[in-house]
Amino acid sequence: RIKQIKENNYAYPVQLFMNAVYGEQGYARPSVGTDQSVDEITTDDLKAWFKQNQRPLVPLILIVGDTRGTGLVAAVTDALTNEDLHEREMSTISFAEPKRESKEAVEEVPRQQTAFGYGFPTVTRANADRFPLTVLENIVSGLSGPFFGAIPEKQGLAYTVASRNTFYVKSGSFFTYTAFSPENQA
Repeated sequence: RIKQIKENNYAYPVQLFMNAVYGEQGYARPSVGTDQSVDEITTDDLKAWFKQNQRPLVPLILIVGDTRGTGLVAAVTDALTNEDLHEREMSTISFAEPKRESKEAVEEVPRQQTAFGYGFPTVTRANADRFPLTVLENIVSGLSGPFFGAIPEKQGLAYTVASRNTFYVKSGSFFTYTAFSPENQA
């Protein structure tokens, strides 16, 4: 899966963008890990992460038929319910705001297309300013968006133009993605 991301002409530029915006923060890390992190992870690491980060849930248990009282229900509930049912408040997790600075990430790979991404940090998913950003994303993206109409069709420069928002608990980002043939690279 890690290799597939590196070979994907959309996913990999997005990953480079997230690395440029968030640096060492968790939002910059690919959800599937990196070659190094997968090679180094141990069973104890996974157990510790799970214990610290898993949000325990109380399962909904439905038993149909004669249970002869609550004895069976209690046994099943005990077996399927996490021991530690505390709520974890995500907003208390430490997070350093991304630095508001210009960054550039360029990686040359022999391919039949070139990808260009541009973006910036934005607001959290709890911030009401996410709504205008979502409107902007919907206006400029897709086959009927003005970027797609102007760049690929009128200029003949690109064949994919998209914009995307990401809204997280502690931050957010907006980026555009353009794919074009190397001969149209400026």
